[in-house]
Amino acid sequence: MLRDSIPFSPSQKWKYEVDVSHSCFQMEHTSIQKAIFSGMGHEKEDEIMILIVIRFFVGKSHVPHHATLKEKGIEAAIQALFQFPDTHAICTECGLTRSSENGRAQCESCLFLEVFSDKKGPKAVCSICHEPAFRTMLPCGHVFHMTCLLQMDRHGLKCPNCRSALPSEMKRAFFGGCHCGDDDFSDDDDEDDDLDDQDDD
Repeated sequence: MLRDSIPFSPSQKWKYEVDVSHSCFQMEHTSIQKAIFSGMGHEKEDEIMILIVIRFFVGKSHVPHHATLKEKGIEAAIQALFQFPDTHAICTECGLTRSSENGRAQCESCLFLEVFSDKKGPKAVCSICHEPAFRTMLPCGHVFHMTCLLQMDRHGLKCPNCRSALPSEMKRAFFGGCHCGDDDFSDDDDEDDDLDDQDDD
C-alpha cells in the first residue's frame, strides 16, 4: 500500500482520504466512483493536505510498471476528489459530513454559510472563544463556531450573547434528532433553584 500526501486548494475547505483500489490497467470511471472518501486532512497556508491511499492489486508480471501505475493512481484520485459525491466529504470546521437522511447537507457551513454570509464581516470572531469565526452566524448577528455553541450545552438553543431563540433548522442541525423546544430549557435562576431543591432532599 502506497501513501502520498498531495496539497491542493479546493473551493471549499473539506477533508478527504481517497482509497482507490484498481488493477494494473488504466483506471476506469467506474473504478474512480468506488473510491472511499473519509478520514482527516489538515489545513496549512490555505491548502488542504490530502492523504491519498492507493492500493495496488498487481501480479508479479506487472511489478515493473508499478511506478507508472502510481502516477496514474494519484492523477485519478485527484480527479475523483472533484467528481465523487460530496456526501463523503468531511468539513474541516465541525467534522460533520455532507449527508443526511433527506440528502441535504447537515453541516452548518452548508446550511448557514450562504444564508448569513452577507451579514458577517471579514474580521468576525467567535463571541465565545474570540478566535476567527467564518462558519456560523445566528440571525441576531452574533458569530460562533459550531463546537463553541455545542459546548454551551443547554444554552445552545439560544444565543449565548443575547439569548435570542435559534431557528428550528439550526436546532435540528446542532442537536440532531432532539425535538426539545425552548420551553424545555429553563433560565439560569430556575436551574439554580432546582439544584438547591435537590440538595435539600
